[in-house]
Order: sequence, then structure tokens, then C-alpha cells
Amino acid sequence: MSARVGYIWLIIGILIVTILYSGGNTVDPFLLKGGPNFGSLARSLIETLLCISLVIGLLILFREKINGTNRWSKMLSNNVFVVYFIHVPVVVFLQYTLNDLPIPVMAKFLITAFLGIILSFLLSHFVWRKIPYLKKMM
Repeated sequence: MSARVGYIWLIIGILIVTILYSGGNTVDPFLLKGGPNFGSLARSLIETLLCISLVIGLLILFREKINGTNRWSKMLSNNVFVVYFIHVPVVVFLQYTLNDLPIPVMAKFLITAFLGIILSFLLSHFVWRKIPYLKKMM
């Protein structure tokens, strides 16, 4: 697929996201009905088009513009498998730590997600890979 076609798909996806998630639902309540009706069918088709266009567009974008490795991405890719195993305890620990803070739930979610990613990769790179037996396993 050519880059031009991929970018057109990406633009279509971004437009659909912009329309749907910045008030498109309230502008046309026909799409919110749910159940066995044409509004639900239309919403399903629109979301399917959204997914297809974003997948095609992002694949082409990454193929054309963000294709390659450097030291940073190589380090991250070497640790992804370990992060897959250790991220759950890290996230649960952060959730319990932030549980009693008087901040909005969305802020807690964003802090947990941000710190969870960072802490999981740091633990994988600086702790897990330094233990000889565990290093051989992964």
C-alpha cells in the first residue's frame, strides 16, 4: 500500500475520532440508541470504519516515519517480555499507594499508568536482568 493511501486512511480515522468523541454522540442521539435498530447498526459500522482506518493509517505512518531502532528502543524491546510479567504487581502496588490520596480518580489512573510503565521498565532493566538465574530465563 502506498504511503499516500495510508495517510488518507489515517486522516479518515482522525476525523471520525474527532467527530465521535468531541460531541458527535450528543449532536446525533440516533447513534446512541443501542439494541436492534438502525442507529446501533450505524454506530457499529462507523466504529468499524474507525478501527480499520486507524490501523491502516498508523501502520503506514510507522512504516514510513518511525521505522528503525536506536539504543533507547533496543533497551525497551529487550525488556518488554519481563515487563509483561512484572507489571501487574507494580500497578497493584501503585494503586494501593495512591488509594487514599484526595485526588480525582482520573488523576490516580494517569499517575498509576505513567509510573507503572516507568517503574516496570526500570525494575526489568536494573533489577531483573542483574539476577543471574532470572536473566537466563528471559
